[in-house]
Amino acid sequence: MTKLNLKLIRDLKFSPLVFLGITVLITVGIALFGASYELYMDLERSYALSYRKLNMADFTVQLQSAPGEVVNILRNIPGVRDVEGR
Repeated sequence: MTKLNLKLIRDLKFSPLVFLGITVLITVGIALFGASYELYMDLERSYALSYRKLNMADFTVQLQSAPGEVVNILRNIPGVRDVEGR
């Protein structure tokens, strides 16, 4: 047994409350990290589910005014699934 191990055992024997406090602090830290990570993952799943259910647009474009034929031109672009004019 090395001198460092002997010192560790001696310190633990003479200050059990310090050892207990450090153990509790580490345990609480790990628990908080685990809870935060689970909350983050739940938020990410909720975000993805909302987008799937609500079928939100990938992006939108707002114009002040454009001729009505622009909607038909945009619909004919390859890869465009839907265009809505107002």
